[in-house]
Amino acid sequence: MDDSIDRFWEKYIDISRTCRVKEASLRWYVKRAEEYIDAHKSIRLSLHQAHHIEAYLSAKGGIPHLKEWIFNQIVLALEILFKDIINGVCNSCK
Repeated sequence: MDDSIDRFWEKYIDISRTCRVKEASLRWYVKRAEEYIDAHKSIRLSLHQAHHIEAYLSAKGGIPHLKEWIFNQIVLALEILFKDIINGVCNSCK
């Protein structure tokens, strides 16, 4: 893996820890963020807009039998990704 990609995910994990994500759940948060990124390969993360995220969450929310805690995990994973990593706001966990 590219060093910049490694640093990106290390930063993501560090911020997730700050947000009190349990160690056992960190990999799942990364997985949730990776799934979002994979679903939007044609758009740079810095160019994503609210409607991209809303459509993704709407689609995930429409999955039958998706557990509420998994959906909440997806939401927080994306908040960390966009608010803290992409926009540098660092307030997802407040």
